[in-house]
Amino acid sequence: MRNQFVINRSLILVCFALFYFFASQALAASLIRGKVVDSKTGNSLPGANVYLEGTHIGAATDMKGNYVINNVPPGAYSMHVTYIGYREKTLQVKLTANEKVTHNIELEKS
Repeated sequence: MRNQFVINRSLILVCFALFYFFASQALAASLIRGKVVDSKTGNSLPGANVYLEGTHIGAATDMKGNYVINNVPPGAYSMHVTYIGYREKTLQVKLTANEKVTHNIELEKS
């Protein structure tokens, strides 16, 4: 009976530790936003892809060329921007906890 109590207590402590870890990671998440436009005309590029290399994090631009990437963990990333008929652009992005950054991007036709 005593062994079962120790196992249950240990399991509860592990669950609390995991919950705390994941909750703290979620609270520390940052945000990247901006607009993707044509470098010559300034026209917005709806449907452009913006993603962080080596992750599953990214977004597509809306009809006005705006994008928002939520819940980005702190760190350094290579952010890629692609659009059919345009040259891919890569930016280096460094984020701290709870940071909100804006990166407006101009793409050149290929």
